[in-house]
Amino acid sequence: MKRNTLHLLVIATLSFHTAAFAQGSLTPPIGAPTPVMKSLDQIEPRTPISSVPFTITKPGSYYFTTNLAVSSGTGITIATNNVALDLNGFSLTSNETYSLGYGIQIKADLRNISIENGFIMGGVTNNGSDVYSGPGFSIGIYSIYPNAKNVRVARVALSNCKQYGISVGASSSSIVESCHVTTIGSVGIFAEEVMNSAAIDCGSKGIEAETVLHCRGEASGAGTGIDATVVSHSQGISVTGTGIKATTVENCYGNGNVGHGIIAVTVNNSVGNSNDAGNGIQSTGAVTGSRAYSRSGTGLIAVVANNCVVQKGSGGRAIQATVANGCYNIGGTNLITYKYNMP
Repeated sequence: MKRNTLHLLVIATLSFHTAAFAQGSLTPPIGAPTPVMKSLDQIEPRTPISSVPFTITKPGSYYFTTNLAVSSGTGITIATNNVALDLNGFSLTSNETYSLGYGIQIKADLRNISIENGFIMGGVTNNGSDVYSGPGFSIGIYSIYPNAKNVRVARVALSNCKQYGISVGASSSSIVESCHVTTIGSVGIFAEEVMNSAAIDCGSKGIEAETVLHCRGEASGAGTGIDATVVSHSQGISVTGTGIKATTVENCYGNGNVGHGIIAVTVNNSVGNSNDAGNGIQSTGAVTGSRAYSRSGTGLIAVVANNCVVQKGSGGRAIQATVANGCYNIGGTNLITYKYNMP
């Protein structure tokens, strides 16, 4: 009797749950299924660019669909605010004989421009004597003065231009990051802030900016590798000019093969080198925790030198300072007014 009662209770319970959670019909609705997801164009409307010259006159997002070549003049002209241009991994090239056009031109006094992810190439070469000539673009990316504000150039490799590589203004909220520029007749990169980038084989200056961080700038002739207000964790190299010229230099390497290694007001934890008659480090303020070398110029010139090591390749002056504390020289003689914690 008890067993029969238990069986009835179980059956009643199962019947209750079946009724409470009964499913709908398993027969599919009549007709083909309809899409329920949005397309990429619905999420982010973008305009393709498949030929040049091309002028952008409406705000929005644009992208390359293939490699593009310019026979003369400018490839892309940005003539409105709020534009994002994605090269999409493709290249923009020019074989113009007289190198007069621009790869990408940004009209004057615009706002909010982004250019990224591709290649811009001309045919200009350096003959080995700092004479840049050949076909291609005059400037790779150029913001006409008064420069556009809030410009960002990222992940662009640019080469072989007659004058500038990337020129977007040094006081216009412009940022150049993760770019590589090479073989440029004048200035490789000119912007307010340059990060994680390199400008190599540039006739006048490798990088000119307000702030330079984690970069490498090289001037092929008498120019400056990096010319900025603040330079940090970077390398500046010049064949016959100055490696780094700035107000503040920290954690950097500056090399003037013939000229000066570093010229700055304040230098911290850096290395300045001259393989000829230039000065290793030349400062109008304080130099701290740094190393300097000059073959035949002065190793270190500063008002105050703290805990520095200076090496001279031949006779001459090693350290020239008003105050020197805890410094050490290898070769050469010192000219120090007040000396502390030194031999």
